[in-house]
Amino acid sequence: MFKMITFPIKVKRPAGTVTELHKIADIGNPDWNEGRSGRCYELARGFAIANRAWTLVHATLHLQYDIPIGRGGHPNRSFPHAFCERNGTVYDPVLDIFYDKQSFYECYKITDVKKYSWKEGMQNATKYNITGPWPV
Repeated sequence: MFKMITFPIKVKRPAGTVTELHKIADIGNPDWNEGRSGRCYELARGFAIANRAWTLVHATLHLQYDIPIGRGGHPNRSFPHAFCERNGTVYDPVLDIFYDKQSFYECYKITDVKKYSWKEGMQNATKYNITGPWPV
């Protein structure tokens, strides 16, 4: 098991979580998310497929001032995003960080939540020929 820490502190990866697809992140490097930005749907779907107990989530994030995301983010801006969640934990594949779910939802004012199993993620990607978002 892992200790839960409130947002925005990085938490330890849950035991058994497959992260081979996500090893390029190095927060100490100024280009730590190089190649990840703009790929949330693809990366979240891949994480859910590799970690089938996790739920794939498509939602809208509402950024506020002084809240970090990506390369500085854009204050007072809303945009669609994909991430995964399980047992009170959120995994953001672009930032490659695990968060406390309640804190993540409150901090980013998450709305328009749509949840999918890993299998639904595979089926929708094939059906709509895109990793997300899907018109379902």
